[in-house]
Amino acid sequence: MSQSLPEALAAFDPGLPLVVALSGGADSTALLRLILQHRPDCRLHLVHLDHELRGEESVGDAEFVVALAEQVHLPVTCLRRRDLEAEMDDLPENASARYR
Repeated sequence: MSQSLPEALAAFDPGLPLVVALSGGADSTALLRLILQHRPDCRLHLVHLDHELRGEESVGDAEFVVALAEQVHLPVTCLRRRDLEAEMDDLPENASARYR
């Protein structure tokens, strides 16, 4: 039996710190807004990873996420794929696996 989103969110303890990954697209933005509506007591931190695959569009997504974080008064961390990969060893050769 599946839960509704409000039911699933009710499982989190009040004040629990949660990380919400935002792509900048409609789905992740809607999910954030639902969390804010149903669980304003959670301590949220937004995270965005720029995979750097779409040029200026990718930059625009990161800028949107930063602006949204400011609008809803939440901390945000934006990272670029190349910066993360520079710190990691043994990355998969397959791009899809590496990006996950």
